[in-house]
Amino acid sequence: DVVQNWHKIKQSEKNNTGKDSVLDSVPDKLPALMRAYMIADRTSKAGIDQYSTSHLMEDLEAKLEELKSSLSSQDKKMIDRQCGDFLFTVVNFVRSGGIHPEPSLAGNVKDFEVRFKRVEKQIADSGRKLEDVPQPEKDRIWEKSKEESA
Repeated sequence: DVVQNWHKIKQSEKNNTGKDSVLDSVPDKLPALMRAYMIADRTSKAGIDQYSTSHLMEDLEAKLEELKSSLSSQDKKMIDRQCGDFLFTVVNFVRSGGIHPEPSLAGNVKDFEVRFKRVEKQIADSGRKLEDVPQPEKDRIWEKSKEESA
């Protein structure tokens, strides 16, 4: 396979640079989401991607359950660890499906912003402040805003 040969050539070039790992060239200063993607991608190309998509889905579900369980513990260190574990698993899952999480998340954040600003405007147009509107009404306005952007 051409891609595997290319990776073998790149790996042999890296071996000649004095670096010990395929991960050594992943910059430490990258934002965590980008770094997680690059690490998952490189380990996959190095043959450490033995999981099928269905196995990754099971792993994702298990990590979510671990995160939920840790939330009841009130142990911030454990919650932080479980949250990171879950997020890394999400990155690996979407990467395995050919999706880069950075633009995917960026697009979703933009959509969220647009909806939120629409909710703010609707409430302001009614002469009220966001914090003065009862939660059930905010929820209805939010749902309507989601429908409008769909």
